[in-house]
Amino acid sequence: MNSSALPIASTFTKAMLTVQDFLDRYERGERTFDSLRLRGAILRETRLPGLHLGLAELTGADLSAATWSCSDLIEACFSGALLWRTDLSSTTLIRSNFTRSALIRANFSQSNCYQASFAHADMRLIHLEGADLTGANLVGADLRFAHLSGTNLTDANLTGANLIGSDFSHATLCNTNLTHTQIDRVNWTGCDRTQIKP
Repeated sequence: MNSSALPIASTFTKAMLTVQDFLDRYERGERTFDSLRLRGAILRETRLPGLHLGLAELTGADLSAATWSCSDLIEACFSGALLWRTDLSSTTLIRSNFTRSALIRANFSQSNCYQASFAHADMRLIHLEGADLTGANLVGADLRFAHLSGTNLTDANLTGANLIGSDFSHATLCNTNLTHTQIDRVNWTGCDRTQIKP
């Protein structure tokens, strides 16, 4: 047998796991499930920190109140997913997709969200303190009363976003696009807004 084919077979097998198989393998100590496909899966209140789920497909999944912190979810797709109070703090989310997801009160603090997409997502009261949102797409996102203290928003696009009542204290806003955003009662303490993209 050609050993070079083994990683491909392993990846394919994991991609086809059921929710219960996935949870059972995690319980046995397995942490890497790259390319896992669990569209629409019910994963509410699961406690699965330290996951490796690169390129995972979780469109429409329900992760409400789940704890998946300190994980590697590079280029994972959570489009249309429900992540109410979900803990993804200190997680790598580079180029992950949360388009039109519900992220109310979710915790993304200290996470790497470089070039991630949150377009038209419901992000009310989300925690993004200290997160890296460099180049992120937040077009049309609802960020009312969101916590973005110390967040890096360099080159991020927030066109049309609702920022009412949110906290941007000490955030980095270099070349950030705030065109047509709603900014009533925003806390800009410690922000240099001179480099905001017109």
